[in-house]
Amino acid sequence: MRNAKNGHHLFSAVCARFMLPDQGMTQYEVLSRASAFAVDLGALMHKAGIASGDIPHDTPVLTTDGSYHPIATSLHVVRPFLFPRYYPDEWLQFIRPENIRVTLEFRETESGALVDEFPLVPKVYAHPTRDVAVMFADLQAISNASVSGENRDLDIVAVAGRVALLENCYKFKLATDEGACSPGDELAFGGHLLNTEPHEEDCVPLPAIVTGTMVRSFPPPQELILAETEVVLQPGMCGGPVVNQDGACVGMIEGVVQNAAAATIDSGDSNDEVRDGMAAVMPASVVESLLLEAIDGRGGERHHPPHDDSVTPPP
Repeated sequence: MRNAKNGHHLFSAVCARFMLPDQGMTQYEVLSRASAFAVDLGALMHKAGIASGDIPHDTPVLTTDGSYHPIATSLHVVRPFLFPRYYPDEWLQFIRPENIRVTLEFRETESGALVDEFPLVPKVYAHPTRDVAVMFADLQAISNASVSGENRDLDIVAVAGRVALLENCYKFKLATDEGACSPGDELAFGGHLLNTEPHEEDCVPLPAIVTGTMVRSFPPPQELILAETEVVLQPGMCGGPVVNQDGACVGMIEGVVQNAAAATIDSGDSNDEVRDGMAAVMPASVVESLLLEAIDGRGGERHHPPHDDSVTPPP
């Protein structure tokens, strides 16, 4: 989906592929797909009072030259083995981080045709209990792509175009203050509609924006926003940004409410407003805290499933 004013892509898709050589696989196959969005790292560091020189030297994924772009997406797509109750297939438990490659995709608005895709840095910064991951696109690696031969000049232009596509994708500022999202506020949900199952090779994610209205929020420890949407969000929307009327990202699509009658959300008051099909939104503050952990070197992979039911099921 492109910004009508400047042509920049507002959000993107991620595709996780896997290969198990010890199981006889010789090429990567699609594991799953989700939506994703880029975060304005500079704005976050400024807001948190972090200078570029404050980044620990043992955090190589973050550099002071702005060559790495943080991408927020759904953890259950890039690390499915952490969610055994969502994926009952036993063979998935044999997959480990070294078996997975994740790419960032940009799709045409009208057709869903692939414009370009970029490999993401293998390391995943995983939230300890929520369905969110932060990964990074390495702009410098694309810029340094080797070009040679008789088509060298054309290749240089192509590399420059790829760099510009990634560099100019829209980077959302995370809005975490209380006034950023209130009951009754209109919201836009960005993501992708899938024409078939997300693990199919011929799956074409089609960029889409769904409108909705914020209903209520739950404070910590739930940290959840519920919203009514014009249509029930489809699975491909997971991981997409939720944007307020000021254009700021107030959260990430985490799922939809299922079996509201048995909902375990408890804020100390009535849950009458919780209904099946509502959009479950992870507040931007959760994404922000994960990214700040990545900046100071505390974040990283999660190696075991959560021991509770605090992770909202994907839609």
